[in-house]
Amino acid sequence: MVAAPTASGKTGLVELAMCRNLSRYVAPDGGFEHQPGASKTVYVAPMKALVQEKSKAWSERFGKLGVRVLEMTGDSDAATQEIRAADLILTTPEKLDSVTRKHRERGTVGWVGDISLVVMDEVHILGERRGSVLEAVVGRLLMLRASGAMRGLPLSGLRLGAVSATVPNAADVAGWLRCPPDGLRVYGEEMRPVPLQVRVQSFPEDKRGDFMFERSLARHVVGVLEGQYRVGGRWQWKPTLVFCSSRKGCSDTAR
Repeated sequence: MVAAPTASGKTGLVELAMCRNLSRYVAPDGGFEHQPGASKTVYVAPMKALVQEKSKAWSERFGKLGVRVLEMTGDSDAATQEIRAADLILTTPEKLDSVTRKHRERGTVGWVGDISLVVMDEVHILGERRGSVLEAVVGRLLMLRASGAMRGLPLSGLRLGAVSATVPNAADVAGWLRCPPDGLRVYGEEMRPVPLQVRVQSFPEDKRGDFMFERSLARHVVGVLEGQYRVGGRWQWKPTLVFCSSRKGCSDTAR
């Protein structure tokens, strides 16, 4: 479990874990004796756009070694034979839940038994509505790993990894993943390549409740930006990201 700021190298750590999984194919003489699909890495991300981005990058990077990269989302279905031959599967929690549950219901393991590494990106989604899906998938895989029927299959030695820039309770997540004591790494803002200034600004409470207070914050955005970018009576605008807690909040704030 690695919690570290954005752009501090978490993707590099994920790639190192993938390389370690592939290192079993390195012969004593340094050659790469690849066995397609024999030991799979599964990368799980909450957004299809992120899955597609990583799929393109890793196809170019690892494809030169003959590593087979497969994107598996709701928009891109794959034949069983393709999945069996894949070394690196990129998917979403919902899609992984669907395919692993189907095998479980049929009483078979199939290609799921060839999974030896699962890496979860943006693992802080556990605290959101979709988090229960990811939780169910991990629980299912841990249950299968402990099963005696998995003896001799890659799944019996399954390794789990998780990375996030914003997870607030990294230690709890590490415990849930059954990380060893040295398997938790939490890095603060000192690891951020571009330093950030943090300012906290308060506003009067809305007596109608927290929901209305959150909605009222949209009215303050312009004033906050003006205070940030108006210097000496002149505007010095810069690109700005405003994070909102919902799609409707985002559209209301933009208007």
